[in-house]
Amino acid sequence: MSVYITQKASYDLDKHWFKNIEDRIQPELIELLKDQETIHLVGYLLLLIKKSPYKNSLQQFISWLKELSIGEIYELLYIYFRENPLKDLDYFRNYYVTVLSLWDEIYKVKDDVNRYLTFAAEEKKLKQNSIAPDMIVEECTNGIYIQQSEEISGIILIPTYHFSPQNRIYSFKETILIQFSVDIPNEGEQKVPLSLIRKTKALADEKRLRILQILATEPKTFTQLVRLTNLSKSNLHYHLVLLRSAGLIKITNFMFSQQPDLYEIRPNAFYNQKEELEAYIYSGQV
Repeated sequence: MSVYITQKASYDLDKHWFKNIEDRIQPELIELLKDQETIHLVGYLLLLIKKSPYKNSLQQFISWLKELSIGEIYELLYIYFRENPLKDLDYFRNYYVTVLSLWDEIYKVKDDVNRYLTFAAEEKKLKQNSIAPDMIVEECTNGIYIQQSEEISGIILIPTYHFSPQNRIYSFKETILIQFSVDIPNEGEQKVPLSLIRKTKALADEKRLRILQILATEPKTFTQLVRLTNLSKSNLHYHLVLLRSAGLIKITNFMFSQQPDLYEIRPNAFYNQKEELEAYIYSGQV
């Protein structure tokens, strides 16, 4: 639903996906989705889903949410509020009960997508005992490194398909919630992996190659890159998004501080690309 609202061309979903929703969406839901202030509170909805006993059934979750009192919602969420709590919890609850019910009428996530997301989540859980938490986050997000801080008590990771190759980050009091994208494997040996397509496209541009050359020496801030590349801020941001989505650069994000993000080439980025390219090219040999 969040993907449909933003209508970004940078998602891997094809135009038919958006057209299918457009053809089926109800007028009532269209009006509700215009409430930008409430729809942007979706991070709190995700936290409620985490705390709900009904994580595997949307209908059961909606019924559970519908029966929650304002006091119960506050109790579940108060540890995430920074200064002021959510306004009008009664409206927040009723809004999402209605929105989720209407959305469920027009769109169902395919079973194979759900299965692969579950597999991705379990795979990351198994790595918790062997890989440092900050590196698990970096791996999940394909290059976003959250700088450790005493102000961060926990990070919640949620695998998603529709946002691919983007990530969504929500910041709460001492808690960060990240929806990280997961590629669903292509069916058939002849299809090129999406990750390989992103890497080759990212390198097929003179400006992006120049950015990588600049980052080869040492990490740079966005402001430094604007000065060194002579690109406009919007144009530079566009190229950095493509490079990050391809897994070629690493972004060190300093949450809860005034320090600017740092950009650098991701370790082993080109070595991994070489391996992935060779694996695909030679897989077609008879």
